[in-house]
Amino acid sequence: VANSSGDNFQGTVTLNLVGGGALTCLYDAAGDLTMALPVDLVDFKATQTNQTVQLDWQTASEFNNEGFEIQRSVDGERWSVLEFMAGKGTTQDLNSYQCFDKYPTNGVNYYRLKQIDFDGQFEYSDIKTVTVTSEKPVTIRPSVVQHEIQVSLNSDLQDNANYRVLNYAGQEMQAGLLQAGASNIQVDGLSSGMYLLQVNSRGVNTVLKFVKL
Repeated sequence: VANSSGDNFQGTVTLNLVGGGALTCLYDAAGDLTMALPVDLVDFKATQTNQTVQLDWQTASEFNNEGFEIQRSVDGERWSVLEFMAGKGTTQDLNSYQCFDKYPTNGVNYYRLKQIDFDGQFEYSDIKTVTVTSEKPVTIRPSVVQHEIQVSLNSDLQDNANYRVLNYAGQEMQAGLLQAGASNIQVDGLSSGMYLLQVNSRGVNTVLKFVKL
């Protein structure tokens, strides 16, 4: 965008869209449009529903929006992709999105959105946290381990519960059955890093984290 004197405009322009929302455009020193910020995110929240976490967000407008990566973390630093949801491309309409984390860990869970446009540019949302407490807990000790972890099932959980050990990318590293009371799981063969222990009994899923030294 050039002005009548021949000088070029450099900076940002915010366009108010019909029906609400806004589109922010960035112009370089030559007066060329370099970026139109693709999404006006007006709401993003995370809430616990029973033993799952429900994620809801709304956009007032979208421009060139390919979609959203829903990302989660157990420490607020290392992130994995929970799901990808396609966006609406370009629209001035209010749009609502919803996603569920079916296997949150006990304790604090961190969530954020990575909005990606069609040319590969992206933005992150604010981080939301949810503290999950299990009604039918499984306990492990120690949480930082070298050789084995001891897993104790609450009396409400049945014998022979299924377990899986997942790495941080969600890949299954080992699996088996847990006996009533306390059981030991050998983890000598795992590389150093953070892991998730997922226990399923009577349809109740519990996920705990531990660190292998």
